[in-house]
Amino acid sequence: GRFIPDFGKVVAQVQHDMYHTYTVDEHTINAIGILRKIDNGEYEDKFSLASNIIKNIVSKKVLYVSLFLHDIAKGRGGDHSVLGGEVAKNLCPRFSMSSDEIETVIWLIENHLLLSNVAFKRDLDDLNTILDLKNKIQSAELLRLLYVLTVADISAVGPDIWNSWKDNLLKMVYDQTLMEINGGGDEKSRTA
Repeated sequence: GRFIPDFGKVVAQVQHDMYHTYTVDEHTINAIGILRKIDNGEYEDKFSLASNIIKNIVSKKVLYVSLFLHDIAKGRGGDHSVLGGEVAKNLCPRFSMSSDEIETVIWLIENHLLLSNVAFKRDLDDLNTILDLKNKIQSAELLRLLYVLTVADISAVGPDIWNSWKDNLLKMVYDQTLMEINGGGDEKSRTA
């Protein structure tokens, strides 16, 4: 909180919902710990796709900073994703990040709930669901970053939150979106 005063604002901040076991700061630190274990190959069995994807991420610095800042604006009386993007815009230059890296961090923070919202709340059999997601994400690198961030974020909400249902839905969304980003395929290959 002293080095990053915005983080001090979420220290010991309780999240009042049925999912979050930890305070915002605990959740963030847990998420970074999970990301580090994915990055080090310690979670290949639990998070197989994320463990493979992270090897191809261009900027892990962007991933770690985005995860660190993804909930930094919780409790400010507005959409914490949008407000978090504003915090990142002001804070990231202190981390000697390039303008492209800062832009990516802001995008990831503003969209950090996108994959889970699509996977858990939308009809994945509707091609428009995936096409809308592809149009929002637009690149394989952003999809990789967002997927790994989402896995670490969800897993850090509380013990036993991650399950095979969430894992399978997120993998399905990732695979279908990547296929569309890479040029799509015929309808038969999408459903096989």
